[in-house]
Amino acid sequence: PDREGEYYFWTVGGAQTEAMFIASTTSWVNGEPVWGDGNDVADWGEAEFQAALGQGRARPSQLIDFGRRLPGDVVACGLKVVVGK
Repeated sequence: PDREGEYYFWTVGGAQTEAMFIASTTSWVNGEPVWGDGNDVADWGEAEFQAALGQGRARPSQLIDFGRRLPGDVVACGLKVVVGK
C-alpha cells in the first residue's frame, strides 16, 4: 500500500454454500449476500484480528434472514501489515 496505516489480509472459511456468503457474513438462508452493512470481512479490523490470532476464528454479526442477526462463526487467519509507522 502507498498510504500509511494498518492493513489486514484475511483467509476465512465457514459453513456456507458459497464464498460470497462468508465474505459478506450473510447466511445462505438469506438468499443473496448483503454487502456494505459494516460487517463484511473487508470491514474487519483489530478486534477481529485479535480474535483470529487467539482463537483461530472471528464471531461477527451475521445476517440470517428477515433482518435477524446472530453471532456468526468464521474460521479466520489474518495478516496485519503496518505501513509507515
